[in-house]
Amino acid sequence: MARDATELASEQAAAMQERIRDAMLYVGSLRERMDRRGWDPNDRLYQQTMKAYDALHGLHMWLHYASCGMTGGNRTAGGMGYIVATAEACTARIV
Repeated sequence: MARDATELASEQAAAMQERIRDAMLYVGSLRERMDRRGWDPNDRLYQQTMKAYDALHGLHMWLHYASCGMTGGNRTAGGMGYIVATAEACTARIV
């Protein structure tokens, strides 16, 4: 088992991404229903739902890039780095 993200195998990241996707889709649907019903944006449940979706989406995307062998901004790889994506899946690279 990996001790940190630099030791995470592409297959492990892909498996994690699949599981996170299910949770992200559920929370995303909840968010859409709340928006359609005109939920008060100052309501704590609404705000926490928005935060949960944003966090899950960020994790899902990070795992996607990790499953392709990339971790944008990974300081252990040297430098700040940023992700450059192309139109093809899993062809982004750190520059």
